[in-house]
Amino acid sequence: MPSPASENQPGSANTDAQKRDQLLEFIKVGSESTDFGYSVAEMATKFQGVLGTAEIRKLLGELSDDGLVYDAG
Repeated sequence: MPSPASENQPGSANTDAQKRDQLLEFIKVGSESTDFGYSVAEMATKFQGVLGTAEIRKLLGELSDDGLVYDAG
């Protein structure tokens, strides 16, 4: 049986991955609608403590480069 310390590590990483997936899913669903935009401030608030503003900007920037989203301000 794994020690509690080794159990916490993957669980914590899994939570971060789940939050990233939620953010990407939110963006993907929105990008399928017309005139979808995002606000980095709104995303930072929604995913505070899991994704930093810089990381959110990076993820959104990658999608923006692909033409999936645009910055709503």
